[in-house]
Amino acid sequence: MADRISKGKILINQMKSKSGFLRFFSDEKIFTIDASHNRRNDRWICLDADEVKPFMKTKNPLSNMVLAVISTEGDVMPPYFFQKKETVNKEVYKRVLEEQSIIKTMKELDPQEVSRACISFRRRVDSVVKNEGSHYE
Repeated sequence: MADRISKGKILINQMKSKSGFLRFFSDEKIFTIDASHNRRNDRWICLDADEVKPFMKTKNPLSNMVLAVISTEGDVMPPYFFQKKETVNKEVYKRVLEEQSIIKTMKELDPQEVSRACISFRRRVDSVVKNEGSHYE
């Protein structure tokens, strides 16, 4: 508990002094395919016990992990569904965030600007070779 308090104080101090920083908030959730059932709260009112549908629970239900991220700027990443039995570590987490940011950036690019960059690519490479790798104007 003391660790959470000290980390909370550090965060508050950082927010005071570095208010312009972009912060990300993320959450991972594992969803199971089985329906949830609560014997105490899920009641059936009926005249015949045969009207009540049996509740079946599987031994190893299928599950899926989902990641969602928002930023202090108001940007929202669409939910990312991980592959089955994919272990999520720091590298996978970074890869997912990079993929999503690249997809968002690519959607925002102007097609004419992309076309101009592709057309000038060959000329720029030729200039680099002609100048033997040095800077060119």
